[in-house]
Amino acid sequence: MMEVAHTIMQKKQEGMSLRDMLDGNDKAYDEQPNEFLYETFKTVARDAFSQPEMLDKKKQLNDFSAKYYLGCMKMYE
Repeated sequence: MMEVAHTIMQKKQEGMSLRDMLDGNDKAYDEQPNEFLYETFKTVARDAFSQPEMLDKKKQLNDFSAKYYLGCMKMYE
């Protein structure tokens, strides 16, 4: 999850649109259907695009990735 969150936020920071990101997710699902990954990607993408732009992009990237890592680890407590 941390890698997924990292990649999504990084692509957002590089200027990829939410539409292009979701279209890529649709294409990946068509090629190899996996409902869990498909829905997870959409959730993380919506979260990333709801975050305000920050001047310190590295901090934003690290914080966003850590949020998902810590969320997954919490499930195992």
